[in-house]
Amino acid sequence: MGDTDAKKVYAEAIGAYNEAIKVHEEAQAAYALAGKAELDRAEEAFAKAYATFTEAKRVFATGGAVSVGVGQVMGQPKTELEVQGYAPDWPALEEHFPEIREMSSYKEKWAYIEQRCRESEEDTEFVKVHRPRLPNSHRLVKDKVVTDDYAEKIVDTNVDNSDGLKDFKYHDSGTGVGAEAASDSALGTPCGEARDIGSQEEGATTKTYKSIATNTYAGSFAITEHGLFNAAAAGILMDRTKFDPINVVSGNQIEFTFQIAYTSGG
Repeated sequence: MGDTDAKKVYAEAIGAYNEAIKVHEEAQAAYALAGKAELDRAEEAFAKAYATFTEAKRVFATGGAVSVGVGQVMGQPKTELEVQGYAPDWPALEEHFPEIREMSSYKEKWAYIEQRCRESEEDTEFVKVHRPRLPNSHRLVKDKVVTDDYAEKIVDTNVDNSDGLKDFKYHDSGTGVGAEAASDSALGTPCGEARDIGSQEEGATTKTYKSIATNTYAGSFAITEHGLFNAAAAGILMDRTKFDPINVVSGNQIEFTFQIAYTSGG
């Protein structure tokens, strides 16, 4: 499919989605105002409209293809979250990086160490040796759905020609146990620590977005979920991913690598 055709299909898909919302709202109004004699007809119209509306939202939430008689908008995006826990040897790190001794938080200490590692291969090798992995702390979760809110943000960004997708780099984690759902707008139970700003880069292909962040915890938690947001607080949740618990104590770390890959074509 050419670029012009793809844009046309995408515009038609947005129109179909908005029309489904309009029909749904009209059906709701008819249902509310219907007299007893027309109740069955109103219920049937509402059910059909709501089914159309729900399917349109589901397709956009999963990045699936929207059929409008011409082709497909976008293949379903594939998500991947890799999680790895670490137990830094902080006394050894403070001996090597004496500047961090007076820093008040592990997050501040780690930010300094990361900067030093970017500047020195020798420092990088030292940190690798003194940052062992936590036992049984590797997780790899694939092919979860993006949220309704993120799908709607994509549409809004195209409609108002904004740069509203550029800030999805804030990583948060928590202890929630509920299953993921496209309707999620927040973590189940955030651990309450400041979100970490992740990298923003291409993954293995030019159609893959990747963000990596390390959270250094200030308390003890059984971490079971991760979310990627577009703000340091509140904001829009792109993806929430659940995994088996990783137990951390103060000073432990978890590195989160989130990727989302898109497929173009019909």
